Amino acid sequence: MVKKLIIPKGEEYLIAALDELKHPFFKKGDGLPHGIIDKRYTGIGATTLQLTSNTNTILVLPFVRLAEEKANNPDFNAHYCKAGYGFEKNIQKYIESDIEPKRLIIVADNLHKLPEVLGEDIYDKYQVVIDECEILQTQSGFRNVLPRCIDEFLKYSKKTLVSATPIYFTDTNLDSLPKIEVQRENEAKKNLILIKAVDPCHFVSKKIITSTNNNKNEKFLIGCNSTKGIKNIIEYLSTSGFDKVKVLASDYTLKKLKPKYSGELKNFKLPAQVTICTSAYYSGLDIKDKFHLVGVSLDEEIHQSFSVESFVQFEGRERTDSIISRALVVKSPFDHSCFESIPTKEQLNEKFKSLNNVVDSVNKIEGSLDRKAIAEAIVKAELDIDGLYYLKEGSLLASNHLIYDLLKHEKGKDLAFKDDYRELEIKLASRFTITKKIRDKEIGPYLNLSKSLTLNEYLTHITELIPSQPHTLYSIARANNYDSKLRGICLSFFIGFHEYGINGRMIIQFLKNLIKEYNDNHANVSFLRFIEIIGLAFSLNKTGKLKSILSKLQGLKKPLSAKDIWLVFSEVIETNELSFGTNSSPKYNEVLCLFKIAFTHEIKSKKYIVKGGFFPFFHKYEVINHRLEKDRDLKPTVYFGTRFISRFIGEVEEGILMDKLGLDVIIELSKS
Repeated sequence: MVKKLIIPKGEEYLIAALDELKHPFFKKGDGLPHGIIDKRYTGIGATTLQLTSNTNTILVLPFVRLAEEKANNPDFNAHYCKAGYGFEKNIQKYIESDIEPKRLIIVADNLHKLPEVLGEDIYDKYQVVIDECEILQTQSGFRNVLPRCIDEFLKYSKKTLVSATPIYFTDTNLDSLPKIEVQRENEAKKNLILIKAVDPCHFVSKKIITSTNNNKNEKFLIGCNSTKGIKNIIEYLSTSGFDKVKVLASDYTLKKLKPKYSGELKNFKLPAQVTICTSAYYSGLDIKDKFHLVGVSLDEEIHQSFSVESFVQFEGRERTDSIISRALVVKSPFDHSCFESIPTKEQLNEKFKSLNNVVDSVNKIEGSLDRKAIAEAIVKAELDIDGLYYLKEGSLLASNHLIYDLLKHEKGKDLAFKDDYRELEIKLASRFTITKKIRDKEIGPYLNLSKSLTLNEYLTHITELIPSQPHTLYSIARANNYDSKLRGICLSFFIGFHEYGINGRMIIQFLKNLIKEYNDNHANVSFLRFIEIIGLAFSLNKTGKLKSILSKLQGLKKPLSAKDIWLVFSEVIETNELSFGTNSSPKYNEVLCLFKIAFTHEIKSKKYIVKGGFFPFFHKYEVINHRLEKDRDLKPTVYFGTRFISRFIGEVEEGILMDKLGLDVIIELSKS
């Protein structure tokens, strides 16, 4: 049963609601109630209430930054239990002081160390409060000590979990705790603009430039949990001459940026006109400034996307109700491939049943040393997803329910992003009033990329759009008629994704292989033409026309010119309703490229010895052999601007080389 806590109309803080609560663990002057508190709103004084109460308190926070910030508040008179040298000595010194009640602040990773210093009677003497508790779940994948924090937490007689955006706990020991939900009487929702953009980073940068040009004093707080995304925003701004940018992030992220972008809050004020922060600053941070707030949600990795919960945390950093505007910019269309590895609810349940069976079997082993050795080996092996197991009480094996919580939460996030963010909009509407919806199809600076870029440089730039954007890539290509390299890369992405459904990473590898083959063997043909020729060769092979072409070429006894070879190809092409672009007379190099792509061969002087197989290039690089649909309705046409492109059609089997024709064929080529 969930108990409701109603903050009366006109009141701002949690204490006003607690005064009305008849709760067995609360009376005036006490700390927070025992149980799980869904406070729903940030900045309602939950932490302050606890650290100004008459209760001996252990406040557990997810980050060092937050712990230091709370400990530095003179109103709390609390001690930060800083890990490292002097940890035990400094705690003892504080405990022996005259300060009453005792208030200890500690990072979640170190909670288990306190009984070693103060003795196990702290479980009854102190109330333990884990603030921003959802972070224990969202970061459990790479902070494997967090499950141990929960084990310690459960030992306290009075204990509280607090979050404005709690995630459901699958651990029955936690789920059985009393649940309290905070609500406001006559709640007024905050306004929000929802933007769906092909290139969110470019969209935000463009709006910042426009806004700051009109008002030199306006500030922006940008939430972006992607190092690449942060770099893109900085780059887009710098190309317009804007460099008043600072970044609030973990040391790990800041190391990937130029030192000049590193920033920090001073007196609760944003450090620059544009401040970009990562998820390390979405929770617990207090800002007392006037600014536009913008969340940038990307789709390359799961953690780069904003859920409603993470946006609420991010939006709640402001403490003076002075946000000028709120906006959430999401990537549209969204690439769901980053969620493909997450199991379904049913699969998760089965997985954890099997995990628990392993745990039960190991923990029944007699002899603590043997049990510990086996448990440690299992944890180290990490047979499934990282962090599924951890060591409990030194020698006992345990399954990590925090990971289970996280996977279920992320699966729900994926569902919220489907159907053009339909479920996300519904969830946002429960928290905010969506005053405006914007759809931006601009493709950013890619239309103006320099012609001097190499293929690999183009690849680096264009992969930032991720191949979930085939039609966008198609548009870029059409808008860059002058640049065969860019058009060729975009077309490759378009074909790979649209025709074969290859995921992003596979397309990138496929394209890398294409570029390597082109640079090694075909640089005398434009890259776009190279892609067109591959499409044509695929179509000819699919229809079985390459064998007839080879037979006709064999019948010509004299050294063959490009025109001779082309006449044989074009005869077959015309009967198959194919085309080779608008050029009626392809160049020698283009014909030779088609020949080399179509047939396996050896070169001796000007003689090409055809060995009988087809598509040696695709035999070397079998990357395209993924996710092909059988029995498709195939038509050998794809139109690309004013040029005709033969489609990458047909199935590519593992044994791409065809059966030999029975004899070698020698074809002599001449440039005449």
